[in-house]
Amino acid sequence: MAQAVERRQAALADPDEGLSADSQQSDRLDRLAELSARIRPYSIDALTIALSCLGAATALRFMGSWTNSDFLFATYFPAILAAGLLAGIPAAVGVTIASALIMRLFFVPPYLHSSSQTSGEYIDFLMHLISAALTICFAHYCRVVLNWLHKRISPTKSLLENCSTEIRTSPPFLT
Repeated sequence: MAQAVERRQAALADPDEGLSADSQQSDRLDRLAELSARIRPYSIDALTIALSCLGAATALRFMGSWTNSDFLFATYFPAILAAGLLAGIPAAVGVTIASALIMRLFFVPPYLHSSSQTSGEYIDFLMHLISAALTICFAHYCRVVLNWLHKRISPTKSLLENCSTEIRTSPPFLT
């Protein structure tokens, strides 16, 4: 608690230092917005992101399979969200379809067979697809808003940086 008070007092004493935490957070969001705007759906970069997300989620699912967990699709939702936010709807849909196939073939008995399923398994897969569709919609809208804000804020940010540079480099006026 004392450290927080000291940091707050230091921030009040030096206003530029108080803004550094906000600017670091802003820099992370700016980098995320730039990455999201740079990656186009149906590109090699989008495919790479989708495969990376799918691979990480599958690795986590394999590690979690030793724990007798009933959360079949839990590790795939962050992957779907990340793929949708960074690479767009097609990548997120691809991760969703691939995750359903991986779950059916490797984690639902009988393994590596496409035999008939119980009604409970059908409901699990249906709920996964509905939840994934909602996650994809959320990721898409977040991506749209992030890109819109980045386009609106970038010119303002560069203008402010130019003004602050001018103010620092200009000679003081003699009065």
